[in-house]
Amino acid sequence: MPEPSHRELPERACASFERLTGLDLSIHDLQGLLWGQVSPHRFQHLRQPCLLVKRHDQHGCTVFDVDALYPHLAAHPQGVVKRCFAGVVEVALEVRAEGRLWLVLFAGAWRARPGFRPDLDSPDRRPGPWEPQVAALAPGGDQDLAAALELLHQLAARLSAWRRERTSAERAMGGHRTRRETILRWIQDRHREQVSLADLARDLGLSVDRASHAVGEACGSGFAALMADERLRTASELLRTTDLPVREVIAASGFRNRAHFHQVFRRRLGTSPARWRRSREA
Repeated sequence: MPEPSHRELPERACASFERLTGLDLSIHDLQGLLWGQVSPHRFQHLRQPCLLVKRHDQHGCTVFDVDALYPHLAAHPQGVVKRCFAGVVEVALEVRAEGRLWLVLFAGAWRARPGFRPDLDSPDRRPGPWEPQVAALAPGGDQDLAAALELLHQLAARLSAWRRERTSAERAMGGHRTRRETILRWIQDRHREQVSLADLARDLGLSVDRASHAVGEACGSGFAALMADERLRTASELLRTTDLPVREVIAASGFRNRAHFHQVFRRRLGTSPARWRRSREA
């Protein structure tokens, strides 16, 4: 089997973890280094019943992860078993690089078995429309959870080695990027946010007019076109690889509204998002 290229390695490692374990993997990338290296669907919890939970209480999920899980992980570097307010059980592991939190890796999901005691349990457990789907999950046994955490450690080591190789290559080049590489990396990292040319200009240390010229000279297209292309790539990947409703694809890929998304999609791909998705399922 041929060795994966440096760019392909993170996605190969993530896909191998899922194939080996039969679990769903999701990633919080706090430094944005894996964006463009792995499939966009890996940056969200897209398993059932998580999608249903998020549709009813996205805020609750975010609060639990940020306010409860992140501080807990800092005190438990070997990973934790957590249960969210909806009753979904996962394992989670933090990955640090150069003394800073880089990734949080999640794998799951299970339902709690009788007598289950997680490392971290949501104090805000409550019923909801997700209960039948949670009940349909396999129960999480001690050996299953321990094995998943061990394999997450192995995945973390693989991704950390990839990061070190990338850092070494950049340092060997003097740590410098061309203007084109800098602009494209910025767009890749920030396209899911509601950012503007003025934001890019500020980060480049240029006026807005000069930044506009610099983008065109370096990349051959304007800022808006480059941003739309990157958002469309993300949206297309989410349509192809997930069951997310179109409205959630729009939000996850950075388009400002449904009308703009459909306009760009039809202009570039010649059909509607729904028809495009169906054609990929045929």
